[in-house]
Amino acid sequence: MPKTDSELLEIPFNNSRMDKIPYVQGAGESLFKQMELTQMEGMVTKRLDSTYGGRRSVDWLKFINWTYVDVVIKGYRKRGGLDSWSKAARQ
Repeated sequence: MPKTDSELLEIPFNNSRMDKIPYVQGAGESLFKQMELTQMEGMVTKRLDSTYGGRRSVDWLKFINWTYVDVVIKGYRKRGGLDSWSKAARQ
């Protein structure tokens, strides 16, 4: 399994669900501000010399652009579980 940036760049992505994600080196704070302005979900940062280990580590950090919304729940079905809450909130 490839683990370095150069090895990952060599992998072909012939899939409409997957694509290579562009990266920015040395401008993380500016990129985060732009991410907030464009309401993107978040970003992942990594140490330049790190390899992907298949799990979370201090070398790979995920920053989420948290957004909040006020909702009014009009109803709830006990047997529907969490899905019923989200349906009620959207209506």
